[in-house]
Amino acid sequence: MANLKELLGDKYKEGMTVDEAEQALANIKLADISAGAYVSKDKYLDMDKQYKELQKKHMTAEELQKQQEETTQKSIREMQDKIAGYEFKDSLVKLGYNSSEVEKIIKSGNSPTAFTEVMASRIELAKQEAVAKALKDGSPNYNQGDPNATVSTKDAFMKLSTAEQMKYKAENPDWQQKLK
Repeated sequence: MANLKELLGDKYKEGMTVDEAEQALANIKLADISAGAYVSKDKYLDMDKQYKELQKKHMTAEELQKQQEETTQKSIREMQDKIAGYEFKDSLVKLGYNSSEVEKIIKSGNSPTAFTEVMASRIELAKQEAVAKALKDGSPNYNQGDPNATVSTKDAFMKLSTAEQMKYKAENPDWQQKLK
């Protein structure tokens, strides 16, 4: 019983039934190392390292050169991927995307959804800025409740600021027919 006491530790109590012992052992993983089937992780890693070193020692010059070429090619591909990523990021910045937009696009793996979300937020921001500017400037052609109310002719449309015209176009896809 001394071995069972060591195995169960605090869970052990004198006079345990078989059911109580099985329940106490339920969460304990046991390995039968008497058959030699168990190898510690450290031993395995050490043996693996030794095996790889022996493989290198017994490689022919040709095999060694081939392995070095493969390693070099892998490094080159990794560098090319990094460079391509930097070039893509740089091109987004040159196109006018800010750092948070670039980060969002890159994190998404360049998904069309991310581009759509970025553009939608840009459009919404442009709309808000146009409304704010129109209200600040006191534009007589802008009616906060209904921008269509004062824009009924082409002349009225031409009197709007560029931002107001863009807002009107965004809100009225058939604007050309409306203003004939």
